[in-house]
Amino acid sequence: MQYTQHTDFIEFNIDSITHPDLPQIFEDSKKVFTLPGEYASDEEMLAALARNLGRNSDVAFQKKYGPCKEMWICLKTANGKLVGATNFDIFAGSSAKGIDGTLQGIFIFVNPSFQGQGIREKLFQLREEAAKNFIRETNADAPDHPTLLTFVEQHSPLLMTPEEYKQDSEASIDQIYRRNLYEKHGFKTINMRYIQPPMKQGDEPSNVLDLCVKGASKDSLPVSVVKEHLKRYFALSFPDDITFSHPTLVAMKKDLDDNLERNFVLFKPGKFTTFAKQAGILTTLGATIQLPETKRHTPLGKIFGAAAGQFYEPPKSIRKYKDVINNPPKHTREDPDVLIIGAGITGLKAAEKLNKADITYRILEATSEAGGRAKTVSTYSGIAIDTGAHWGHNSEENPLTKQLDKHGLSYSIDTVSNVISYRGGIAHGKTLRQLAGNNIDNEKAQRIINGLEPDCPLADLLKDEEARKNFCRKYSTWYGLDPNQHPSALEYLTDKANPGGFQLKGGIKTLIDAMGRDAKLDENTLFNTPVKKISSTSKGVQVETQAGEVFKGKRAIVTVPISVLKSGGIEFDPPLSQEIRDGFDEILVGQMTKIIVELDHKFFINKKIPVDQHLDLLDSNPPLFCHLHSGGKPTITMLIGGSKAIEIEKMSSLEALDFFHQNLKQVKEIEGYENYITAPPIITEWNSNPYALGVYTACAPGGKRTGPLHQDKIYIAGDTFDTEFPASMAGAFRSGKEVAAQVIQEAKSKKAWSVVKNDKLLRKRGNDGTEVRAI
Repeated sequence: MQYTQHTDFIEFNIDSITHPDLPQIFEDSKKVFTLPGEYASDEEMLAALARNLGRNSDVAFQKKYGPCKEMWICLKTANGKLVGATNFDIFAGSSAKGIDGTLQGIFIFVNPSFQGQGIREKLFQLREEAAKNFIRETNADAPDHPTLLTFVEQHSPLLMTPEEYKQDSEASIDQIYRRNLYEKHGFKTINMRYIQPPMKQGDEPSNVLDLCVKGASKDSLPVSVVKEHLKRYFALSFPDDITFSHPTLVAMKKDLDDNLERNFVLFKPGKFTTFAKQAGILTTLGATIQLPETKRHTPLGKIFGAAAGQFYEPPKSIRKYKDVINNPPKHTREDPDVLIIGAGITGLKAAEKLNKADITYRILEATSEAGGRAKTVSTYSGIAIDTGAHWGHNSEENPLTKQLDKHGLSYSIDTVSNVISYRGGIAHGKTLRQLAGNNIDNEKAQRIINGLEPDCPLADLLKDEEARKNFCRKYSTWYGLDPNQHPSALEYLTDKANPGGFQLKGGIKTLIDAMGRDAKLDENTLFNTPVKKISSTSKGVQVETQAGEVFKGKRAIVTVPISVLKSGGIEFDPPLSQEIRDGFDEILVGQMTKIIVELDHKFFINKKIPVDQHLDLLDSNPPLFCHLHSGGKPTITMLIGGSKAIEIEKMSSLEALDFFHQNLKQVKEIEGYENYITAPPIITEWNSNPYALGVYTACAPGGKRTGPLHQDKIYIAGDTFDTEFPASMAGAFRSGKEVAAQVIQEAKSKKAWSVVKNDKLLRKRGNDGTEVRAI
């Protein structure tokens, strides 16, 4: 029995049926595995465990099926409370080129009291590490980083009865939410009718499951790979007298055998949410779903015939959805007019404008979801929390406010009327700027605004040295900079993105989802597609991804953060001009990390803490800003700027919570908050994220922002390239709108943008009423 002490939890493996933690594992897992036939009795589980562990060292078995192993990895707290566990099979080697092994996730569960804390992600990571270690141990020729396909079974909400759906979702998490959660981790659903063998003789097979896979490099997977994997998985994890020989599995085996030279199509499970909404069965993500009245009947379908038994047939509206996902949009059609790099707010707005102008486009997004640095997650209790962009600053002038009203999104306005500033251990009911008072040189500030005096470091607006020091430290933190990094006074004085603004009650994700619909995101986006190189050619642009795929178009709009561009994360051919690179040098990139702690609602009621209480901790190093009762949500959010933010990201949950507490214990107004904490903290990781590498930007003194940049056939846009709302969601939105307008204008004036379809030149009408040529 091997126990490994992690920062937060103890990791251990189940390697015998007498392991002392097994009874607790069996008991806790029953809380989330509730459907009939889904979970065996303790005796059956022990029998299966003994059988499978024996096969781990069975020479004859290994010779027949190749190196394989069943493993359990579990986590518990230092005081012995079970956190979660995962049970999985590993198979080394594969007949498929470029695949070093496969993994079958049998089950994974997280103790309900630890859900929403990243435990599932930790277990995903641990089992993949274990699989790759096993592949290297059993194959001396395996690469240092083996290529692994991970398979999992997922309940299909379309195939479960309403009663099963309700029972399963109440025991664990909503099935549609689970599908989207797995998609974020890279899983796609295999377009096949999948049946799981019965657990033992006398049981019925499960026909309410889909088989999903992670690690496939494209949107397809050879049928032969799936057949090989299932043959080994069924042999290892099910009794000898069951597997493909079972009557209900004969049809599935025949279908696999008949199509070994073909590929299965993979589709993203997130598509289910879109079409389920259209079918009227989904109100909000994660909410209880009411499936329409339906019936069971036979046969199972054309592929498997009557031998497969009865199944749950979705209503007509859902069958239409299934037709769509069974034949997902293929990205092999003709090259688009425009390739958009990044599905953040800038990319989405640009796509929406191009779509209205009948200019074709394809979005290449490096991650598994849209939004960029605008990201919403759910706490343990299901509250929507924004880990990235949080406020829509200056809601009266912010162009996004109209978008919220257009889409009917619910939001509140934070007026920053409740402020406590701690300085010298004393609470002041004023902002730092109010505390600075007459120390601000307003005459100098006005001369800089009017262009009568050169720009200067922000700190130089203060007359008094002590005030200058404090002001510099605090407002450097506003930009995510260290105190010794000096932002532009002119930008600070003219920036419209004042503190406060609108907050979306469902999180920024609700806005991203709405913009995604306007941009036809599902039809035109490739997720998990990070870009490596962008080249201008005589015919247009060519974009190469990190996976080696090449996409072509007439123009490219690059919307990735300037921090990624400055780091060389994307190569340009020819290189970006010296003028553009010099402009990059005038932009300072800030770091910011949030520690978000959820409390029991009673704390805010008992302490009478108003909604949107703001807290400045000026004595901390660096100075800290905290947002309490954000939008009425029971959370305390601490924002840490500068290099300290990077340190926080490397901390464990306990270390971050200790930092949080040490800096808040001086605040008398929230004494005793620690007794109301309901879950470990959420710690954001934007600075270590390779597709973000920071958060805000600021101009260096004397620096100047411009609108979207343009070099040959490549446009560069984003929140950095906006002069009114720089480094904000509003700036990203405005930049996307502006860059699309530039591309549309160019399309009108370039004959090269016209092509002949069906021997006829298609003519579209432009926004200004003129007739333009378009693809």
